[in-house]
Parts: sequence; structure tokens; C-alpha cells
Amino acid sequence: AHVVGAGMCSGNASRADAVDWSAVDAIALQPYGTLPNQTEDWSDVPGGFNYFPELIETYRHIGKPIWVTEIGIDGHDVSQETQARYLKGIVPVIAALTDGPVFWFNFTDWNVDVMNYGILRGDGTKKLAYYAFQDVADLFFLRCRNSRVRHRHFHAGFHDLPDLGKFGELHEIGI
Repeated sequence: AHVVGAGMCSGNASRADAVDWSAVDAIALQPYGTLPNQTEDWSDVPGGFNYFPELIETYRHIGKPIWVTEIGIDGHDVSQETQARYLKGIVPVIAALTDGPVFWFNFTDWNVDVMNYGILRGDGTKKLAYYAFQDVADLFFLRCRNSRVRHRHFHAGFHDLPDLGKFGELHEIGI
């Protein structure tokens, strides 16, 4: 079993300096609002206060593996196309630069009046982000099969689902 430290937000990494990390195996990072890269136009993505490759470097001095325990984008703030493009852009960058699993928040739009982060709508129908999730999962599955990388995971969060069966197959794969 792994002990993962508290989820650090995307902002000021110096706050982590006041924490004794000796009791944990890894630190959790929740980099909402970070952008995948500087080479594409991400002006339609809210937040945008940092680029993930730069953010991750500010946490490296802790000396622990970094797990991205939440990343996502609210469908209220962006189009379905932008949500899917963001997922396909950010997840490969995170996987390339971190040591642990990546958790996409969330599996469904569980409270559509408040949160719309899911890859499925509240009624279980697929959003464009669902297909982006499949594409990214397939890419990592092939990369893992064709190389000797150690086992890692890419998940869509499902904190909110009482009955997973009605939504079909859940993609939880090793990357």
C-alpha cells in the first residue's frame, strides 16, 4: 500500500516546504487550471495560470513521486470540444512527467447544476471527452505493451456512481 500526501493545489509550491513529507510515499497534486504546453492556443481554457511542465518542476525538490490525483475541466466553462481537447492534451504531458497514476475528474456529470467535469453526462450518455479518454487510454496501453515501462494507471474518477453497471465498460488501464 502507498501513503499519498495531501493534494497540493496548482499554485504556490513553496507551501509544501512547511510539510514533513517523510511519512508519505508520494505527494498528490491537483493541477486544475494548468495548461499542457506553450505550443498550442489554450485561450479557451479557464485558469491558464501555469503550464504543467513548469509547475511540476516546482515540486521536484520534495524528492517524492508525484501522483496527479485530480485533473479536469468543467463543461460549464468550456465547450465539449475544448474539454476533450484539453483531456487529450494534458494527460499525456502529466504521464510523461510524473511517477504515479493520473486521475481524471470526473466519470460523470453528477450534479449538472454545479459540476460538469465528467466524461459521461449524468444520464450516462457519452460526451466527446469520453472518446478522448478512450484515445488517451489506448495510446498509453500500446505504449506500455510496446515497451518495458512499469505499470501505471489512468483513471476516470467515479466518486459519484452508485451503479457503474449502467454506464458500460470503465476504462481503467495500466500506463
